[in-house]
Amino acid sequence: MDLGIDITLGGERTSTAPIVHNGFVYVIFKVGAVGLAMYGIFLLWVLKKSYEVERFYRGALGNISGTLAVAIAWIFIVTSFFITGIFNKAILSSTIIVLSCIFSMYARELASRNLINADDEGARQKTNRDPERIVPGSN
Repeated sequence: MDLGIDITLGGERTSTAPIVHNGFVYVIFKVGAVGLAMYGIFLLWVLKKSYEVERFYRGALGNISGTLAVAIAWIFIVTSFFITGIFNKAILSSTIIVLSCIFSMYARELASRNLINADDEGARQKTNRDPERIVPGSN
């Protein structure tokens, strides 16, 4: 792995390190402590969002999407300890695509429900007007 800087490793100066089998160490080598903090926050966000999707679809026919999202989030976290996590393009690229699709479906479903609720609220406001208070010529 090219580090982009010269380091002393085993008494020799080098700019590469052996393959790292830990996503967290990989992040530290590449972008330092700030990057590690951001990576940790990202993994926790993915886990939180996955549980949100699972709660949203609980009891529905699409519950497999929520369960799959939670499973993939945990796969990202656990594999970060052993096989560089989401940085292992050969193994986890398909799971990243699947999780992205699940999050996209969830966002679209939320947006459509919010639009429907907003339309219902607008219709309720129009029908709940007091006819005696309406001034002629106003809507």
